[in-house]
Amino acid sequence: MISRGRKGFTLVELLVVIAILGLLVAMLMPSLSSVFTVVRQSLCANNLRNIRVAVSALGARDKISHTGALAVEAWRGQLTTYDANSLDVMICPEGYNLAANWKKDDVLGKYALKTLSGANFLYNMPMIPGPACAKQNVTNGGRTYDLSFEDQRTSTGGATGDLSYNNPTLTIEIIGYDARVTVKGGGGGYHWHLVDADDKVYLYDILTADGARVGDSVLLKGAISLGGKFSYGLNSVVNDISPTQSRILALDYPEEIARIAGTDEIHDNWMQWVGQDGVYEFARHRGRCNVAMVDGSVVPMYPKDIDPKVPELLDKYWKP
Repeated sequence: MISRGRKGFTLVELLVVIAILGLLVAMLMPSLSSVFTVVRQSLCANNLRNIRVAVSALGARDKISHTGALAVEAWRGQLTTYDANSLDVMICPEGYNLAANWKKDDVLGKYALKTLSGANFLYNMPMIPGPACAKQNVTNGGRTYDLSFEDQRTSTGGATGDLSYNNPTLTIEIIGYDARVTVKGGGGGYHWHLVDADDKVYLYDILTADGARVGDSVLLKGAISLGGKFSYGLNSVVNDISPTQSRILALDYPEEIARIAGTDEIHDNWMQWVGQDGVYEFARHRGRCNVAMVDGSVVPMYPKDIDPKVPELLDKYWKP
């Protein structure tokens, strides 16, 4: 007699396999978490290296030996002006979402459709969902959507007319810190320009023969702001430090400027950043913070090892 072979697993066998897989995943999770923590710390350290390079390049461009070209009070904005990609290095991956502000309905609030009747200006229609602007067809996790406008207004700014919300319709795509605006369609008796708060025109005369037509688009560079968020603080006396000195240039910090090194400084209270658990809130890498030195090195250090309240540490790491 020939016996027939088995054609599958029993329920008990499947449950055993699932249990084993679950056990393996549980065993691996701590290791994976540790790996991701190390990766995020490395990305943060690389951000600080890029900040140091940008500061040095800014100084080299102005043909000076120190970092005197850097305006400490506005260092983030100055580096952004120097290098458009510098926004990408202002946020630690253990800190804030790089582009958290893209989720807000008013993210493109500084842009508007300038509405004209012939050559006569009527009003601006802000690119913010509201009574006269509908947000529709949301896809891509909220990063792609349409803004449809009703261009006829009441005296209080509300929508009136035929309420078609098709005057016109624009497709918005959030791409990192940028936003692509594409003409999708619509119509009406008015003319529209896409403008910013300074009245700079990005799309001219939308849906007219000589203007932007369906399918035309513009990339609004840097439209998505960081909302004031940042991860690093600059040593307030960095301009007085020689490029060869092993002194702190910048570090993980809750303020844009670490005012703790100069004789005439408004001193930070280093201790105010200590939580109830005794851990410094800016020491987000397993109790350490990444520190960039003026000479180019980036090292993880415990805050207690660079505490400026200790005179010898102040002299060793902070002061010129």
